[in-house]
Amino acid sequence: MKDLEKLIQYLEWHIAAMKNDLGYQSQVFISYGNCFQIQALQGQLRAENEGEFTIRCMVNIDKPADDIFSTYVGGEGVISIKNTQLFISSLRMTLNSFLQGDHPSL
Repeated sequence: MKDLEKLIQYLEWHIAAMKNDLGYQSQVFISYGNCFQIQALQGQLRAENEGEFTIRCMVNIDKPADDIFSTYVGGEGVISIKNTQLFISSLRMTLNSFLQGDHPSL
């Protein structure tokens, strides 16, 4: 749950920072368990909430016993600000559902 809250804040901060600096690149977002990494990179704005930016996603596929190195696999693509905001809304709804206990038993 904390990872999702942190991811929402990360994406919102990135969009806000892009409005002041189109070349802005956020620091790497790392989940608490080091399971995945996301980095929001530079983008383009055409209007207040219209534009896109590049995002890089990496998933940890192997963590050796000595915990010194990790192996990540991932990709990079362009995402619109509109779709990012829809994703943030979906994450918020999911978090609220879990907090209210409106989720199926596992």
